[in-house]
Amino acid sequence: MAELKDEDLQKIKHSLEKDGYYIVRGLLSDDVLRQAEEELNKLVDKIAQEQLDAKRIDSLYEDEPFEKRIAVIFKDRLNEAPKIFRSELHLPGLYPIFFNKSLIDIAERVLGTDEVRLYPNYTCRPKVSGATERHTVLWHQDAGYTHSTSWHGLANYSEQELDTALKCMMNVWIPLVDATTSNGCMQFIPGSHLSGIQKHLERNE
Repeated sequence: MAELKDEDLQKIKHSLEKDGYYIVRGLLSDDVLRQAEEELNKLVDKIAQEQLDAKRIDSLYEDEPFEKRIAVIFKDRLNEAPKIFRSELHLPGLYPIFFNKSLIDIAERVLGTDEVRLYPNYTCRPKVSGATERHTVLWHQDAGYTHSTSWHGLANYSEQELDTALKCMMNVWIPLVDATTSNGCMQFIPGSHLSGIQKHLERNE
């Protein structure tokens, strides 16, 4: 991605303030995306091998495309398909995303700081056709989770300190496959952030 121009920065800031989100296209190179896909395929290889060893499948389905392989592995047991990867993502092939220079540049300039800390809550959600309720991501505000949970390291913050901290955060969603309305794209309610952080309820599975 080319260096961020001042007019582009103002456009991003305006959209974030007005709508609560901004879509950046062409941020990551094909090589960065390829490395991420290869690294995540290793995770799927491990899952497939475990399922094969347990005699739950009779093939590793190595010829299935990246975006469909997990769904095929668990086609008759979708409720057993992994719904999220977190600690498994400490992988070298994903570092070019986590520490992407263009992405960090945007974060620094939007937040107005020369120092950005990578918040250690990166996740990857496999999407499967016909997913169960367990895999459904309910409507929420990311700040609602940060505001209401203690494991984020903010448990001892006052309300004022917490509100200030949340305004210094930026969340990023990066689809590694085409995201459409039919396969599970991101949905936003433009301007909903202007109503403040809403009360969030915990879902018990």
